[in-house]
Amino acid sequence: MNLLVVAEQALNGLVISTFYALTALGLSIIFGVLRIVNFAHGELYMLGGYVYYLAVAAGKPAKVAIVACRRKLLVILNAIIRDGRQRHSA
Repeated sequence: MNLLVVAEQALNGLVISTFYALTALGLSIIFGVLRIVNFAHGELYMLGGYVYYLAVAAGKPAKVAIVACRRKLLVILNAIIRDGRQRHSA
């Protein structure tokens, strides 16, 4: 087996394990603070990947697509938080 293939697969494994670790950390922090289990993290990760894909498919460079993805997700997350606050105050 080519050494380059082994290195690429090791890097792929590290990237995937980083996403798993971030998901686990997010769930444990939310559960530790609020004492409820919130599974919305997966939806936000999927939405981020989809926005990034659309930006790259539109011809934007990767760095510009990452910035666009971050901005759009922050807007969506802000709307989710505002909606949650309005429901709890009503």
